[in-house]
Amino acid sequence: MCASETGGRAGARVAQVVRTLTEIEEQLRRDEQERKSLDARWDEALGVVHSVNNALSVISTVAGVLLDDLEADDPTRESLAEILGASKRAAALTRELAALAPQKA
Repeated sequence: MCASETGGRAGARVAQVVRTLTEIEEQLRRDEQERKSLDARWDEALGVVHSVNNALSVISTVAGVLLDDLEADDPTRESLAEILGASKRAAALTRELAALAPQKA
């Protein structure tokens, strides 16, 4: 085998390695863009979860205060107790949703 054949093969191999590295670099760039997009969506979703949780806190607090102020035989106690229970269950769901979010470094 002559030197020009060896050099030609080595040059082709180097070119292939460069193409492969370029493809990997491009894929890494795309992956980083996708990660940033997903992070932004998570941030938006967590903002909604936080707003919902704030509303549930108000509902839960008001229902609890009203429930405490009612007489034991008041017919609305059962409805308020259901509202209070439902708001607490919904708040637990918002905590679960927030826990699904990726942790920031």
